[in-house]
Formats: sequence, C-alpha cells, structure tokens
Amino acid sequence: MDSKSRLKTAQMEILESLADLENHLADMYAAFAARFESSRSFWLKISRDEASHARMVLSLKRQLDAGFHFWNLEAFRPDAVKQQIQLLEQQAAFQTKSEA
Repeated sequence: MDSKSRLKTAQMEILESLADLENHLADMYAAFAARFESSRSFWLKISRDEASHARMVLSLKRQLDAGFHFWNLEAFRPDAVKQQIQLLEQQAAFQTKSEA
C-alpha cells in the first residue's frame, strides 16, 4: 500500500472513530433526557446536536473519497477516541444495571 493510500485509510479510521464517539454521546444525552424529566428538552437538544456532529464528520469521508486529505487530523488519535467510547459504553452499562 502506498503512502497516499495509508494516509487515506488512517484518516478514514479517524473520521469513523470520531463519528462513533459523537453517536455514543448522542445516546448518552438521550438517556439523560429519559432519566431527568425536568431537563428533558435540554438533553434532547444536546443529543440531536451530537447526532448532527456525527453526520457532519461522516460527510467528510466523501472528501477523502474525492481525493482530498486533511491536515492535522492526526491530532485525533483513534486509540484515544476508542478509549472514550469504551468509557461511555461502560457508563451506559452501569446505568442500565443500576436501573434494573
């Protein structure tokens, strides 16, 4: 695989990880909306914002497919983003368990 292909693959992974993180945050905020009735509209708005962010990040994949590359995208380490996702998943599992 040449360096251009490696760069595209790495950047695609970063974008997918960031979109996944945004979607996990959207899910967490939606859970807050269900749990905290008095601030439901606030949490739902934040949840929708995060889902919108995920769609925006995924739209950048079209730019990669068109041959563009992003500078400084490497500042987002996929492993660090995945750790954040794992923490959100653990928190969601804990919340589900404590509600049962």
